[in-house]
Order: sequence, then C-alpha cells, then structure tokens
Amino acid sequence: MNMLICVKQVPDTTEIKINPETNTLIREGVPSIVNPYDGYALETAARIKDGNPDCKIVVLSMGPKQAESALRECLSIGADKAYLVSDKAFGGSDTLATSYILSQAIAKVEEQEGKFDIIFCGKQAIDGDTAQVGAEIAEHLGYPQITYGVEVEVDGGLVKVKREAEVGYTITAAHTPCIVTMTQTFYDPVTLLSRVKWQLKRRRSQR
Repeated sequence: MNMLICVKQVPDTTEIKINPETNTLIREGVPSIVNPYDGYALETAARIKDGNPDCKIVVLSMGPKQAESALRECLSIGADKAYLVSDKAFGGSDTLATSYILSQAIAKVEEQEGKFDIIFCGKQAIDGDTAQVGAEIAEHLGYPQITYGVEVEVDGGLVKVKREAEVGYTITAAHTPCIVTMTQTFYDPVTLLSRVKWQLKRRRSQR
C-alpha cells in the first residue's frame, strides 16, 4: 500500500504573541514544528505500516526551504521519502490555491512513487484553523474523503475510519484511492520516542 501524508511546518502556537498594532501573529523568533494534526496523520500511517511492512509512506509539504527540517523529522520517524514544493510565487496562497498546488504536486509525485492508495492530511493547521485544504484536495482529485478520523483500519481496498461526530463516533468506509483527514487520535502525535515505545510494545505483544 502506498500512503502519502501532507504535512505543514507551523509556528509553535504555545509561544506565539500578537502584534498589538496589526493584530497579526509575531512569527520572528518563534520555533517551528510539524503541525500536530499532521503528526497524528503520520502516526496513523506508521501504525498501518507496522502491520504491513510492504507499505510505503511518502510525505509532502508546501512551504519555504526551511520546511525541510519538518520533512527530515518525518523521515527520522517513519516516512520513507519526502518532497518539498517551494516557490516564492506560492507565498500568500489561500486554501484554494494551496489545495490546487498540492493536488498537482501529488499527481507529479505519483509519476515517481506510483499511485497513492490513501492520502492523509491533518484536519487543519494550527496557524490557520480553516480545515479546508484536505477536503479541497479531495475535490481537485475527485477522490472520496473522510474527515475527522481518529482511527483507521485497512481491509484490502477498503479504508474504514472511526471518525469524530457531534456526539460520539461513527464508522465510515471508502474505497481506495481516498483522502482521510485526522483529528486528535487516541495516541500521542508521532515523535521518535513514541515510535520506539509503540514498536517495543507491539513486539512484546507478538511474543
């Protein structure tokens, strides 16, 4: 199975301040991190791969050159390959432009990596909170989409998603290829330490 995760490097909002004159975020001097919801998406894909080592995980980001550090972090955790889409012309893109650029980039990457069965996105970026890009990518590609996922199970060509609902959870399924956006899962966002702990726990349970 071929899986793609769209990731974004974002400022750590726990350390952000607001400019009182412009009412905009002060980004200078603020550390950048992998968008936490994208971390949940990567961890979900990594857990699917744990059960099927033949799976491949590719990460894709649109951003400036400094976003390479976010991609390197993803590679250190579980991704097999990473691509950065970067151009000064993309600066200031709204969600429609961003989703279109990413959809075109996905098609180009597929020429190298093969067709993706599942495209994962975080439900939203913490520096924008629009929750639009994942859904718009699905529209550009003409793929079925499942939003607000908390758990994902793959059964052949069927993707079953436990998704957050207004009250409780629902189970929704779609055939591949499809797009799934992830919200906060039942496990921590992916980090190198959490990956190691999960793999050790899984190995113990298989003994």
